[in-house]
Amino acid sequence: MLLVITPRHTLQDVQKKIREYFQYLKIDFYRSIVTANGELHNTPVAKDARISEPGINYNYLNIPANLTPGKIESLFYSNLKLLPKIYRKTQTGWLDITNDNTTSLQRHNWVGRDASNAIFDFELL
Repeated sequence: MLLVITPRHTLQDVQKKIREYFQYLKIDFYRSIVTANGELHNTPVAKDARISEPGINYNYLNIPANLTPGKIESLFYSNLKLLPKIYRKTQTGWLDITNDNTTSLQRHNWVGRDASNAIFDFELL
């Protein structure tokens, strides 16, 4: 999957694009903030926030299906200074898989599909 990111894109646009390829995964974004007393906090970024950073006109992010969630975190942080949290669908909710450096996004998506009892990825007529 190739993500083309321009200043007019919002985080919601990125989330939708990722969900097109990985229907049973979701992604949220955070920014690291250093407080006055020197503590580091990750604060959620609003979905309607623009991705534009000073000096970023556009960016291409290649996200192959065999990439792990841990690599995605590095990719987004190094290119856009965003910290993603990636979740997989379970039978009762969502499981944080961000720190997994062994299992691919495609495999997580399949496990999420199975957990959702989704036998078919298309509508039967």
